[in-house]
Amino acid sequence: MRLCVRGSMLKLSKAYTCLGGCNCSTDVVTSGIEVYCRGKNMHRIPAEALAREAWGSVVIDFGLNELSALPANAFRGQTKLKRLILDHNDIEKVVNKVFFKIVNVQDLDLSRNLMPKLPELFLKKLPKLLYLDISINKITKLPRSVLGRTVQLLTLSANGNMFRSIPQKLPTSLIEIQLANNAIKNLTSLDMDALYDLEHLVVLDLSGNGIEFIFNGVFSRLANLKVLDLSQNSLDSVSAATFDGLRNLEALFLQNNPTLNYIPATTFTNLPRLKYLFLYGCGLRSVSIPDTGLNVKYIWLFGNPLNCNCRLVSLAMYLQTSKV
Repeated sequence: MRLCVRGSMLKLSKAYTCLGGCNCSTDVVTSGIEVYCRGKNMHRIPAEALAREAWGSVVIDFGLNELSALPANAFRGQTKLKRLILDHNDIEKVVNKVFFKIVNVQDLDLSRNLMPKLPELFLKKLPKLLYLDISINKITKLPRSVLGRTVQLLTLSANGNMFRSIPQKLPTSLIEIQLANNAIKNLTSLDMDALYDLEHLVVLDLSGNGIEFIFNGVFSRLANLKVLDLSQNSLDSVSAATFDGLRNLEALFLQNNPTLNYIPATTFTNLPRLKYLFLYGCGLRSVSIPDTGLNVKYIWLFGNPLNCNCRLVSLAMYLQTSKV
């Protein structure tokens, strides 16, 4: 039996058959099987058939189905699996052992389900996990040890849940955290503790939370952060202390904070690498910019009720001299 994949002819075992109703192909590089059962109106995972007929899979996609539970033996024998996709289902509960046998998984997508919590040990056997997506569930918090063993995790996507604070004990390997559209109303010293050891973090998205207050220095340990998104919140003030320590920040998103009506001139003076500053859709009546110390190339200010007064002179001079 031969299968043409992306212009290459790959020889498959004669014993190989795809799961009924699903689509299968072969990865050109690894020769592993890719199983796509997406949108097949499935109510359960055919664990026995999966173990018998797709034991060499590198990708398994059960997204866009009607799965409500994952049995402990769902992925038995899938030792070569690299990517597991379970998004857009009705999964409410994940048992600890369901992922214990897929030790080589690097990408796990559990987004758009109904999970209120994650079991403490469910990622215990996934030391090679790089990307975890738990967005748009009903999760309120993560147990302190739930991600502790994912020592190589690079990206955590947890948008659209019910977190009230930044989860504690996150892997220090993380370079991107997505926590948009949760219920984080204030960034306090507890959030500062949560971010304390994340020295490799490059992207932090906290947009759409309704944040009203930011504890001074909460980001101070994020020396490598390049992108910070605080848009679509309810901030009424920021200062230089708000962004203390962000010496490598390049893009700052503050747009659509309607209660933000004034920004002190010194606010961005300790951000020497800042290039992109988003301030549109706020309540700013004036903007003061220092004469030196900034490297901003693009500023977005439309949609603010700016008053034409002396405080805008510094902005006009900055725009003229820096050719923004």
